[in-house]
Amino acid sequence: MFDTDPSGCISKEELASMLRRLLPDDCLPADITEPGKLNEIFDRMDANSDGKVTFDEFKAAMCREIGPSKM
Repeated sequence: MFDTDPSGCISKEELASMLRRLLPDDCLPADITEPGKLNEIFDRMDANSDGKVTFDEFKAAMCREIGPSKM
């Protein structure tokens, strides 16, 4: 769904696109367009720092942010 190029991982560009599609403008962090903010969000998700977010990394990040009971 978020992996638009069927690579099996989410790239930084795909993350940006996902955030823009899923969140209304008034729900996006005010500093999302500032240099480095998208990198910060992506880096928190990219647990092994390989430049891509796997499904397991995405799931772990969502559990940390919203809690496992809501997934």
